[in-house]
Amino acid sequence: MKMIKPLSGCLVVVLGAAALSLAQQNTGQSPSNAPAISPELQKLRQQREATSQPGPRHLSLMRLDGDYVTKEKYYPPGQSTPLESDGTATLRSEMGGRFIVERNAGGYLGEPYIGLRIYGFNNGTKKYEGVWTSSKSTAVISLLGDSKDGGMTIEYTGTYHEDTTGSMRTMQITLHILDPDHFEVQVIRTMPDGSPGPKLVSLYARKLLPLGS
Repeated sequence: MKMIKPLSGCLVVVLGAAALSLAQQNTGQSPSNAPAISPELQKLRQQREATSQPGPRHLSLMRLDGDYVTKEKYYPPGQSTPLESDGTATLRSEMGGRFIVERNAGGYLGEPYIGLRIYGFNNGTKKYEGVWTSSKSTAVISLLGDSKDGGMTIEYTGTYHEDTTGSMRTMQITLHILDPDHFEVQVIRTMPDGSPGPKLVSLYARKLLPLGS
């Protein structure tokens, strides 16, 4: 009687193995292998892989990676004397060099704020794209731009809906790389009648480098 349980256990194992082998023969694959990829799908994957790789335009943006101090100059409409404030910014290369992400902090009209910005280049549209957000608004600003000098100067049009009235607004944004350690961002808002509105100029300098160096 003591031999019955081991024999029955062995029988279960043998039958289970036989069933698994039969199933593998019927499907033509082992449980550890994924289904075969068709040539069409393989070609599609290769094309997708090629177009999703960062290129020279991305490399130019990734040079901005670093820690910065900022000097902001805000020009209200009709005024030539700016309101100045200091801030900081951290820019990091993300997603394998496809995007540069900026986290900044500073002052706006005497009030502190923090911001999050993302810059990239779309290989399909051949356009520079980006988004801006800030603790001073619930709106998301969408950027679409071009460059005539290989990415050293990028001219964007920013569009957003005001979080007060919901109306569509635009702004002209220029990002200009001055040298390996300095770059400038200029923003000119467009008034509802189409005329230029307030202007904000932000100068970025890598930390440990004076803004005037």
